[in-house]
Parts: sequence; structure tokens; C-alpha cells
Amino acid sequence: MHGENVHEMEYDICMQRHSALYGIEQEYTLLQTNVKWPLGWPTGGYIGPQSPYYCGAGADKSFERDISDAHYKACLYAGINISGTNGKVMPGQWEYQVGPSVGIEAGDHIWCSRYILERITEQAGVVISLDPKPIERMREDGGFEMIKKFFA
Repeated sequence: MHGENVHEMEYDICMQRHSALYGIEQEYTLLQTNVKWPLGWPTGGYIGPQSPYYCGAGADKSFERDISDAHYKACLYAGINISGTNGKVMPGQWEYQVGPSVGIEAGDHIWCSRYILERITEQAGVVISLDPKPIERMREDGGFEMIKKFFA
């Protein structure tokens, strides 16, 4: 073997052993089909303090866990490197984590996992939003004051 070929081979082995790992978290909100309002919220109304929902359990805190669980299992079956899922701070909001993955593979896994999630929510008859703040008023001027008012 020539010296430069050995060097390339050593570099490839080193990169395989010491390559950067990436993880991506995807938040999503499940919405009622007919009104595009988060599941677990009163239609057109707002929720109280969000603290009981984060990683919560129980029918009054965890809305549509079956969708989250089905998505997790379908991703595992499809070979997606999914590593976790949990409820978020408001009813109907969930997240999942993809990775650790080598290099740009995490991006491929997140895109494929989003497609799987879209298909599962379609079968369940709910709408999904990947927007972290799906309620329009929360993003308007003074939206932060509106949010604080609900938690006072």
C-alpha cells in the first residue's frame, strides 16, 4: 500500500470511531379537525396553567397518547432512529427525539418520521401542526402578555 492510501484508510477509520453525533427534537400539536384548535382545549377557549401536562399521565392530562405511541412504534419498525417521546406543556402537544445519528442522517430520519406522523394522524382523524405556537394570538404583538394573563 502506498503511504497516502494508508493515511486515507486511517482517516476513514478514525472518522467512523469519532464522528459527530446529532439529535433533533420535533414538537407537534394535535388539532381538532373541524376547528383547528388543540385537542384538550375548550373550543375557542384557553387552558389554565400548563404545568400538569408536561410528561403527564391520565386522561385529563395526556391527550391522544395512542397517536404518540403508534408513531414511536411505527418509526422503530421503519428503522427510524427515534429515541424518545413525551407530552409537552399544553394539552395536545407532544414531542419526540431522533438520534443520536451520525452526520446528516438525523435530518433524513426526522423527515421520514414526520411523514409517518402525518399518516398516523390522518388515520386517527386529527390534524397535526409542527408549529411550536399554533394559536395565532400567541404570536401577535402583546402575545406574551396574553400568555402571562392566562397563567396568573
